Amino acid sequence: MQFWWFWAMRRYLVLLLFLSLPIEAQQLLFEKTRTQAGYEFEYRWRDADKRQLSLAFTLPHDKFPTELLQPKAYHPKAAQRRIYMALMKHSSELDPRLASVRIQRRGRDLSWSIRTTKASAKQDIQRQLMEVRQSTMDQYLWENYYHRFESFLGQEGIKPDHMRFANESQPPLLPVSQALYQSLNTKERRPYIRLLLGWLQSIPYNPLDNRLESNGSGYLSPPAVILNNVGDCDSKTTLAGSLLATMLPKMSTVIIYLPNHALLGLKIAPLAGEKTLKLDGETYVLAEPTGPALLPIGEIGPDSERAIDTGMYHFERF
Repeated sequence: MQFWWFWAMRRYLVLLLFLSLPIEAQQLLFEKTRTQAGYEFEYRWRDADKRQLSLAFTLPHDKFPTELLQPKAYHPKAAQRRIYMALMKHSSELDPRLASVRIQRRGRDLSWSIRTTKASAKQDIQRQLMEVRQSTMDQYLWENYYHRFESFLGQEGIKPDHMRFANESQPPLLPVSQALYQSLNTKERRPYIRLLLGWLQSIPYNPLDNRLESNGSGYLSPPAVILNNVGDCDSKTTLAGSLLATMLPKMSTVIIYLPNHALLGLKIAPLAGEKTLKLDGETYVLAEPTGPALLPIGEIGPDSERAIDTGMYHFERF
């Protein structure tokens, strides 16, 4: 009798665990066909209610700038070389009667020494060199679609400029936004968000590299996620923000960065039980576009919830 009770309880606990696990997204169909008009896409997937949904659109060939399709990896040595040349050029243009400057490269660091008899001149040249270094780095990052960021711990790093990718992807991805919008007939925001989340969650997932250590080579721009039918959390969340900016332009949206993860914050009225986050005095409902778990609006993964509750996040606005 005790033996029977033990196995019955074990089966019951296993069943409870199974039922508590989130349902995984199912991409039932992905077809990409190249035609004279462009790339024709067709999708079918199953949502959390086990309904079969579909989406189809065409993206013209000539609407994708190379910078969006093939983001460049960040190379610290190339950035250092650019800064070194700019500093050398600026130093050569100084009046040799006023001061002389020696630029040195030591590993990943750049340093300089200034020789002058005037203290005021030294301070001025020091300021000029720092400005040259800063502006040259900013220009290098801009040209390659990167920017500086600071983690929740105050650690400084370089990552792809997700906001710029999202903004510049809106015109070429307009057919996607239109197809999503036209598939529903409502003035409510939530059905569109729900449809978008389910579609993105069904797209195959690639793990995210550590942002502080990565050179950005694993990141896929919004068009590249669609063309390759794959994406990590940064890539999928940026695509979601880009499409929402076109579909629901009056809704404020943020991307929330967690350690090795990213999700969305949506400025909509929260429903009972939904996970929210207050940013700059405004309440955002959280949403997970990444998948493969089919998480509805306002429900996030346990790791995400722990990170949010302990303040391990920073955010950017679309």
